Parts: sequence; structure tokens; C-alpha cells
Amino acid sequence: AVKLHAAEYILKPFDADVMEAALKKLVLKIKEDRQIRQERQYGQWVVQNKRQLQLSFLEDVFSGKLEDGGELTDEIFSRRLDLSENEDYVLVVTKVTDIERDRVNISPELMRFFMENIHSELLCGDPVNHSVVVWQQRNHYLLVTVCPNQKLDRMQEKCEQLMEEFHRVFTATITCGICDPCRITEFYRTFLRVSSIMDTAVVYYGRCFRVSQYMDNKKMEEKLPDFATLEK
Repeated sequence: AVKLHAAEYILKPFDADVMEAALKKLVLKIKEDRQIRQERQYGQWVVQNKRQLQLSFLEDVFSGKLEDGGELTDEIFSRRLDLSENEDYVLVVTKVTDIERDRVNISPELMRFFMENIHSELLCGDPVNHSVVVWQQRNHYLLVTVCPNQKLDRMQEKCEQLMEEFHRVFTATITCGICDPCRITEFYRTFLRVSSIMDTAVVYYGRCFRVSQYMDNKKMEEKLPDFATLEK
């Protein structure tokens, strides 16, 4: 019986209630074993697809599909991601424009791959992309890189190096916006703010800038007197 993996024994004469309880116990044990196998298989799948799970999660966050704190926490846990809602991250938003000339010589997919690679390697220190989300539009690319929290001076040095490497290969215009450290729950609003700045503040076109500097400059401009009114 041991060799055949007997799970229970019943003494004669059989008691119907005891038999029923024994069968229920066996059914429960089979279900538990099946659940363990399924979880083990799921765990292996998660490990093998962790990179895609994280990129898919970040894309949902920056698209506004995941913004609620509780929902974000559940998704991070269920996908077993190397992210924490209690930690700060530095977002770098990159807009690549004037791409027509490069598109003649390089396919859109290859151009996208190269941009993902240099952003991941130079900003995150990993040539394998886990933290760069790319949107490929008709006449431009938009990228968001989720970087570990670090001093913004160092982050700006990395972005300037990134722009140099980019121009070794492409003739397109690259603009980088560096955000102040923020939590995952703030990612979407922060991304929208920087995208809006890039669309309206032409002074930063083709440059690397810090969002905090833009906000400071804007506050100073608002405090300046209206000279036209003073002249009147």
C-alpha cells in the first residue's frame, strides 16, 4: 500500500460516513496537488516572460489603464515584478522627431530596437530592456525610461551621453526631459506633464532639460511685471 502511495486506510466493516470522509480527503489532496503543479508551471512561465510582463505593465501605466494605487499593487504582486510602489524612480521622457531621413536607410523596427537598447544600457545599465516603453508614431517616436532613483546631475550626464550616441547613428532630433523622483502612482500624470512641455516649450527642442528647471523658469516668468501695462 505504501509503494502504491495509499493515502488512507479503512477498517472492515466499512462505514459509509468514514468512506465518504476518506474520499473527500482524497479529492481535496488531488486538488491541492494539481494547484501546486499549476502554480509551479505559472511560476516558471513568469520567470521566462518576466521582461515582457514588466514592459506590458509599464505600458498600461503610461497609457492610463492602471492608475489606482491598489490596482497597481495587485498587478505588481501578481506579475512578480521587480518594482515597488513604495520606492522613487526617475523618469526620462524622450521624443525623437525629424525621422524621415533616417527612415529611408533604417527600418522603423530596427530604429526602435536601437533606441530601446541605448536607453536601457546608458540610463539603466542593462542592455536588455526591462524599463523602456516605446510608442512608434507616423512622424516621431516617444519613449519613457524608468530609471532607479539617483542624483539628477548624474542623470543629466547620462542623458547627454545618450544624445551623443544617438547622433552617431541618426540625423533625427532627440529631446530628453528628466523628471524629479516620483512613485509609480505618479507615473501617468508625470508623463503627461512632460509630454505637454515637449509639445509647447520649443526652447527645449533638441535639448536635455529637467522638468524642475522648466517649472522654476515658468514661476519666474509669472512673477515678472507686465512692462506693456507699466508703460501705459
